Amino acid sequence: PMLKTYKLARRLGVAVFVITARPDTPGLRAATEANLDSVGYTDLQGVYMKPIAAIVAGSETGEVKNAERAEIVRKRGFRMLAMFGDQDTDLVQGFYERGFKFPNVY
Repeated sequence: PMLKTYKLARRLGVAVFVITARPDTPGLRAATEANLDSVGYTDLQGVYMKPIAAIVAGSETGEVKNAERAEIVRKRGFRMLAMFGDQDTDLVQGFYERGFKFPNVY
């Protein structure tokens, strides 16, 4: 269902970002971006991964994702209409207008 939502958003001209808790290492970033592209996420505005510094500091995933949303809204000037996730931590705090929790199919 997420790919269909992505395609609809892009048809409507909505910018789409991916925010993931995967560690931001060069190899994992390349693999993540290649995987997203291969399954159809071919026009993303950005992919945000958990910075190594946040992992070392023991930062909570929800806090990191909220900081990444703040970056998108405050620094890049986007309005975040919706946030989708399969974990409760995906929807912690704010910087988005509406949150949707999807079941994890795996």
